[in-house]
Amino acid sequence: MVPVDPTDSRVDSPLFSAAAWDVAIIGAGPAGSTAALHLARAGHRVLLLDRKSFPREKVCGDGLIRDAIECVKRAGLYDELKAAAHPLEGLRVYAPNGLYADFSGEFWTLERLRLDHLLLRGAMAAGARFLPGEVTGVGLGGAGVEVALKGIGAPIEARSALLTTGADLSLLRRMGLTAPSPPSAIAMRCYVQSKVESRRLVVSFDGSCLPGYAWIFPLGQGRYNVGCGLFGLAPGHGAPSLQALFNSFLEGFPLARELMAKGERVSPLKGSPLRCGLEGMPERCRPAARILAAGEVIGTTFPFTGEGIGKAMESGELAAGLLDEALRSDRWERLSDYPALLERELRLKYLGYKKAERWLSKPWVANFVARRAVRSPFLRAALEGILNETSDPRRVFSPAAILLSFLR
Repeated sequence: MVPVDPTDSRVDSPLFSAAAWDVAIIGAGPAGSTAALHLARAGHRVLLLDRKSFPREKVCGDGLIRDAIECVKRAGLYDELKAAAHPLEGLRVYAPNGLYADFSGEFWTLERLRLDHLLLRGAMAAGARFLPGEVTGVGLGGAGVEVALKGIGAPIEARSALLTTGADLSLLRRMGLTAPSPPSAIAMRCYVQSKVESRRLVVSFDGSCLPGYAWIFPLGQGRYNVGCGLFGLAPGHGAPSLQALFNSFLEGFPLARELMAKGERVSPLKGSPLRCGLEGMPERCRPAARILAAGEVIGTTFPFTGEGIGKAMESGELAAGLLDEALRSDRWERLSDYPALLERELRLKYLGYKKAERWLSKPWVANFVARRAVRSPFLRAALEGILNETSDPRRVFSPAAILLSFLR
């Protein structure tokens, strides 16, 4: 593997050699680091770039559910990340009327400050090289693509590139790609230190947050990630003040009141836009130019839940698989299958979560589903299956499933 010296900006440096890199990955979050790990493990020369040094903070709920945990297993990082994470007993979901249902499964919390750093370290251990620096452009080059870095005159050359810049769309715009869809959700969170003891993820479909929800996620040692999000925002929709909704949740939700009565905020309230539903994917890659995109930049965050880590990692895996094939065969037309691959592997799950979002955005429907879930083992198991990806949300949120809940 070619060594990387970030301080060496000479044009004849190995960093800029046309023979140095098979893939340049721009963005070292979960999607980028996952792709880098799999490509490096397959024997490819991978350069992973990010405008920030690690560890670095990322606004997130910090919760890991089945899809993310399965990605961690496939990456061979399960034991390491589990040791760093805070395992939880389950998930408790509250309806607007205060009724709740408990769900079992494997759930972790791990602050993104640590999670992303551990994933990056895993990619580097597999053979990828990391370079902090702001990428200002990606385009065609002699070796395949050229990556321009701010403050460095000579571009980095690679045979291909993968864009995994998360919520930051500035690079896409500079590249002249089709304007990405606007954010369809917004979320805000802070950290709280409290004497309250809790071993469950708590989600509340508080009436003030619909369509959306608020959460209280234990991180261990009395530390909590507390936040709220609004989903299903239409373009140009003037969203209410998320901070006002957050304060209303803290004052009105019993567990949140107790948390704050016995604790205090230990971080500022920070927010972030979310792009959900895998919207606009075909316009956000250039297979003919050997450039693909993965992660939140292509809208991999789930509607309804805002869970994005797992599907970002999955899209990184899918992109890495196609890039591996193209690099080995030198058949770059294979990359044109990427949009169809994402549609085939992921689309149905997004449609199901979109349907759930439409149902539960109405308080009376959310209360009704909660009552049925408490009384019906069938419906509770089906809802639990959505989290574990063993149930199709489209079938769960259907008149037939509700009728069955009265019988089973």
